[in-house]
Amino acid sequence: WFLPVYIEILEELGFTPYFIISLRHPKEIVDSFAVNSIDFSREFFALRNTATLMAILEHTVNHKVLVLHYDEILNETKTTVEKINAFIPGLREYSTIED
Repeated sequence: WFLPVYIEILEELGFTPYFIISLRHPKEIVDSFAVNSIDFSREFFALRNTATLMAILEHTVNHKVLVLHYDEILNETKTTVEKINAFIPGLREYSTIED
């Protein structure tokens, strides 16, 4: 879990960390892992996903966080980019998407 280290380094350098968390339905994540790696059980992947999400939420709770849904990112790309641009100050000039 390197997130606390990254946060500390960014803050020591004077940066304000912004976090974008992509949420996906747990069953879809487990299904994806199961297809690509047959060595572990579905329960393992579900537990791993839950533990990872809990760690991310624990370490970002006092920071600026934007939560996006996985399907929204894929299906509404322009809207997603606009949300990210609005969330992170100064990013708009570097991030555009054409119609």
